[in-house]
Formats: sequence, structure tokens, C-alpha cells
Amino acid sequence: MNFKMKILMLLFLLILSMSCIPKTNAFWIILTSPDLDYHFSFPTLYQGDEAHVNVTVISNYDKEIVIKWVGLRFDWMTEWSQKDLSSNPIALNKSDIVDFGRFDFQIPSDITVGNHTLTIRIEYGVFIDEVFNVPTGIVISGEPVETVDVYVGWYSCLPQYKSYTFEIHSIREKQYYELKPTVFQQLTKAIEESYLSGGAKSLLQQAISKYNEATSLAEQKKWSEAYELMQLTQSLLNRIPSEEKNFIILLSGSICGLVVVIGLVIYLLKKR
Repeated sequence: MNFKMKILMLLFLLILSMSCIPKTNAFWIILTSPDLDYHFSFPTLYQGDEAHVNVTVISNYDKEIVIKWVGLRFDWMTEWSQKDLSSNPIALNKSDIVDFGRFDFQIPSDITVGNHTLTIRIEYGVFIDEVFNVPTGIVISGEPVETVDVYVGWYSCLPQYKSYTFEIHSIREKQYYELKPTVFQQLTKAIEESYLSGGAKSLLQQAISKYNEATSLAEQKKWSEAYELMQLTQSLLNRIPSEEKNFIILLSGSICGLVVVIGLVIYLLKKR
């Protein structure tokens, strides 16, 4: 290979190394985007939750690839949560699976309820072990140089992105479902009791009514109103024991007073 041809080769490789994807069709590296799998640590995510994502990469490419960087970003984040592997990249052959572990994150307590986006990004390289015959269209010393053989080696590819849509639920929804089982147990127990007090009976009827209203609002996904009514239901149920106790004390006092009066009347009648 003469000197001009060597210079041409070096220039060609320099241009190639500066490109993220080759501009020549013969060098165009088409990778099936590595499959990205993920899962959340909670089946349902709420405002203010602490959670994590596990990222797994499955290579669908025929050749060996190396993962150099993995990151994720939720739509409320300004920076990537990342794992930089450039100093010790992870190699994958076709169908290999690698788990990059967990990425912890905090959902803001004031985040809007509804759909949000998670974007996962990976940076990787591939080893091309073939010699390509590349057209140049260059003329040297009056003679066209139609092709040049180039050996590529390790090559960095464009980053791959995958986005996922998921739903963030209201913190009131979480609080509603946490409170509901306790209130239901209290309500069931109260219904099984036989109260003497009219006040206790009235409180129980109010509690039943508010509980039904709360469950109806929950079906309509009106979580703030549903949670407030569930709290009110519990408050009404909590008042029943003291209402019944006060009635029993009052009733006992009345009975005692009546007994005293009857005893006094009997005593006076006997003295006559």
C-alpha cells in the first residue's frame, strides 16, 4: 500500500471514529434495539412514594455488544439516574441477559395525578470483525480510487432509548384503602351489638350512611372526598361506646333513684 493510500485510509478511519453512526450504507450498523425490561417495587405508585426500578437488558443482536452506560429519567427529573460502566463495560452475546440492579427514586408528594413517563437509555458498542469494501469516489494522481478495505473493530453506536407510560395515583387513594379495612371491621362489630342508647343507635345509622357514601365516591375515583367520609365514619363509630356508656350510667342512676323512692314509699306505708 503506497503512502497516499495509507493517508487516505487514516483519514477515512478518523472520520469513521468521529461519527456516531457510519454515513456509508456498507458501514451502517443496524442493531435490534436491546430489549429493556423493568418492574416497579410497588404494583401501584402513589404521590410521595419511595420506590425503585430494576433494569434488565436482553441483547437481540447477532454479534457481541458491550454496555457502557445505563440511565433512567422520570418526566419530573432534570438529570439522569445513571450507572456509568465505561471503565468496566459489560459484554453480552445474543440472548444474553444482564440485570443492572435497582434504581431508587422518590415520587414528589405534589406530583400531578395521572400518566407519567419513564425513559431508559443505554449506551453500547459492538465489535465488527469483517473487512468492508467501501467506495470512496476519490481521485489520486489522476486515477480514481474506487474502493478501500477497512477493518472496523470496536465501534460505539447511537444510544438506545425506550419510554414507558405509567400512572401515579393520589395519596388520598392510598390513605383511603389503608383506612377502609379498619373502618369496615369497626362497622361490622358495631352492627352486631345491641345498643340501648338512642344516641348510639343514631350514630351507628349515620356511620352506615357515611360509609356507603365513601365507597360510592371511591368508585367514582373522588379520592379526597371518599377519604374524608371514611374518616368521618370512623369518628362516628368511635363515639358510639362513650355514648352508650353515658346512657348506661344515666339509666343506672335513674333506676337506683327509682328504687330508693319505691323503698321510701313502702316504708311510709308500713308506718301508717
